[in-house]
Amino acid sequence: MRYPNIQLLRVVAAVVVLVYHAGALGRVWLDLSPGAERRFGAWGGWLFAVPLFFAVSGFVLAHAARSATPGRFLLARFLRLYPGYWLAVAVVAGPTMFGLLGPQYALRPRDLHADNLLLWPGGSGPGGSLLQHAEWSLVYEVVFSTVLGGLLLLGRRGAAVGVGVWLLAVGVKAVVAPGLGTVQFAHWSTVLLSGHNTAFLLGAVAHALSGRGRRWRWAVLAALGLWLWFPYRLSWRSGNLDCLFAAVAVAVAAVVWLAVQFRQVRADHPLVRAGDWTYGLYLVHTPVLLLVYNQLRVHGGPHRVPGVLIGIAVALAVGLLFGRAESRLHGLLRPLAKARVRVPAWPARLSPRAVPSLRRRHQRF
Repeated sequence: MRYPNIQLLRVVAAVVVLVYHAGALGRVWLDLSPGAERRFGAWGGWLFAVPLFFAVSGFVLAHAARSATPGRFLLARFLRLYPGYWLAVAVVAGPTMFGLLGPQYALRPRDLHADNLLLWPGGSGPGGSLLQHAEWSLVYEVVFSTVLGGLLLLGRRGAAVGVGVWLLAVGVKAVVAPGLGTVQFAHWSTVLLSGHNTAFLLGAVAHALSGRGRRWRWAVLAALGLWLWFPYRLSWRSGNLDCLFAAVAVAVAAVVWLAVQFRQVRADHPLVRAGDWTYGLYLVHTPVLLLVYNQLRVHGGPHRVPGVLIGIAVALAVGLLFGRAESRLHGLLRPLAKARVRVPAWPARLSPRAVPSLRRRHQRF
């Protein structure tokens, strides 16, 4: 079962992240004023949109895990994440190698290492980023998918208990060692206890509760407003990133839960179909923004707000086109996760009547 409203959340999150990055990069490359940058980032692209992506992923993966074996679940996640990522790396490599994004973003041989290509949590790594740091969130997605696939070996209940234990461990870490693993670029030593996992885990909890409490949806919506007004503001002022991540994760998980409780939009709505293109849009939007900004600087194009608006328009158009191509690629590869592989039984079963005949043949030799 697909939830069209979840697709709408993907579109909203992708566009907000794009606008946020356009403003942040515009201040560096197009002399955008701090006030204008804050207006572009008013919706909290880094603080809300990315955790919303995480919560949606947690919800969707928990839904997929209900009817998949661990092997097929992990294969499906591999086919969803890696082919599109590698395609984006190949597409961006050309402009990067020729310095069209700026000389400081030139692709170097040391950038092509295992941590970058396989999205492993190696920290900042020995080289630079292949997609200008857009892939940091994919590392957490790979880790969450891998751990959830492993928990499926314990069965559905075991996986649910494992998610609860994991969430508890992240909470204990926030009290015992606040700040540990709160950096964007995950490392093997801290990735499992990072506060960034909270949104994934609460997204899975939102799926477990999706069939309950529908009559309370308006009360939850009102409570969400109060939550953003008090606990979120309190955690923001405290300066504790773990508390801040937890407060935001509760909010975005509630948004995901509410998206299921209210009436679903039509499945053929254009924005619902565009939800399948948001992964590709997320992958390439930062390199496209840098490409546009660098060309505007080199050729004396518009700066400040007009230049940023041009960058947003181009990045949105190119990102959606790439996202559509990536979605088609995934559509071609997705059946592989459901394909049945027939393995002949070995050794073959022997009937009781066949045993004496085999003994007689053996005695001849």
